Amino acid sequence: MNIKNSYISLILITLLISNLYAQKVETVRVEIEKEIPGESFSDNRFEIDFWVQAENFSSINVSKTQLLFLKDDTGKDLHKAHKQAIVAYNDESERLAKKGHYRFSTSTESLFKPQDWRAMQDTIGFRASIKSGLVTPASSATKVHVKMKIGYFTKSSISKKDSVEVNVTSLYTTPSILFQGKEVQLDNTSSMSNEEGRFIIYRIPKNEIMASIEKVQVYNMEGKPLKGISGGMGSYEFMVEEKQTKKPLKLILTYVPVSEETITIDKWITLGL
Repeated sequence: MNIKNSYISLILITLLISNLYAQKVETVRVEIEKEIPGESFSDNRFEIDFWVQAENFSSINVSKTQLLFLKDDTGKDLHKAHKQAIVAYNDESERLAKKGHYRFSTSTESLFKPQDWRAMQDTIGFRASIKSGLVTPASSATKVHVKMKIGYFTKSSISKKDSVEVNVTSLYTTPSILFQGKEVQLDNTSSMSNEEGRFIIYRIPKNEIMASIEKVQVYNMEGKPLKGISGGMGSYEFMVEEKQTKKPLKLILTYVPVSEETITIDKWITLGL
């Protein structure tokens, strides 16, 4: 009897600990805006935001993140409807353009953009969003069913920082680096100018690497640090004078290794309209 009671107590304690440290998902926003017939600046807009509790969250693992299901309780497939609406929107835009009429805004972004998800401020976790500027649930719908698999990276609080030296032949012709055994394309869509010249800002895409970048230092091949590097920039960003981008460079990346985590959100969400 004592052994049995001890066994039951052990199971209850295990369940209590599991619930205490279980991942928490909370719906934090549901917005619906329906187009008003004849109104020039009204749109169909639908958005759901989740807060996902994630200890030591680093970034979203886009390759392991997928929208599995999004339907309302009338059976309307909102994911499929959004894709069809993009085709119809583009066809109509092309028809209007041929007549000399151009739309001032577009609503053809993907319904599901995990590469844009970011850590939330002042909390442990991140915001996961589903957003459409083209479709809404059916008028008679009272709730929607969302199911999606999310992969993300976390960094251990006890992990030690490491660093690696990366040689770059030319950021001008090949804006990429070899990191963790694969070529990583850099984002270089912004720049800035000051009295010292024009500088190109590069960003390492955090969603494509298994590391949390703490700092990037830039040197020429003789080991001299380049001027103009701003320590106030984001840890995944670095800045290089434009004339230096055509020359061989040496980057020192300081980083913390990360681990892969996954969570599946499977929820019915009540609508307000």
